[in-house]
Amino acid sequence: MAKRKRAKNSSGGSSRKKAKATAPPVVSRLMSLPPELRNSIYEYVLLEPDDIDVDTNLLPPALIQVSPQIKAEASGIWYAQNQFHNDIIDCNIEVAMKWRWHILRLGMPTSNGTSAILPSPNWTNLLRWCQYVCASGQAIRLNLEDDLNPEEAVVEAAHAIAYEHCYDNRTWEECKLVLEPLRRIAGIVDNRWLL
Repeated sequence: MAKRKRAKNSSGGSSRKKAKATAPPVVSRLMSLPPELRNSIYEYVLLEPDDIDVDTNLLPPALIQVSPQIKAEASGIWYAQNQFHNDIIDCNIEVAMKWRWHILRLGMPTSNGTSAILPSPNWTNLLRWCQYVCASGQAIRLNLEDDLNPEEAVVEAAHAIAYEHCYDNRTWEECKLVLEPLRRIAGIVDNRWLL
């Protein structure tokens, strides 16, 4: 069987040119609205009446991930205008630290959240927490009641010492020396602080 030859056009190419698909650019109805109206929509969709619990699985709402422009416009509303809350369990502030660094990287305010302490005496974790406070100067806003239980009182005192040492430009080693008597006193009330 003989192969059929394609007819060539005057420019030397095949007469059967493939038509290039040129789809018109998609214009989002949302993005065609004025910025003030978009912000109102973002506020309606993104603002929560209650605190948002921070944990290792917290992701921004899907709306923020739709496009780079929406992310730029809506992130500030979600991060800055909602209240965030995390529980510090066993004096382990790893989740709180990760959250704080995440919102600092985004350039968002760090003052719109609280942390509740659900302590079980853990001196090693409390020292990590104090070292973070002392090194960063970033106090964690504690959500404590007026009548503190003994564990909360130890955490509050250690937190205050570390924060004060940061602003007095003292070293972490100096701070640890001041915290050691607190540990011994706390160990009288609950010997788990001494472990």
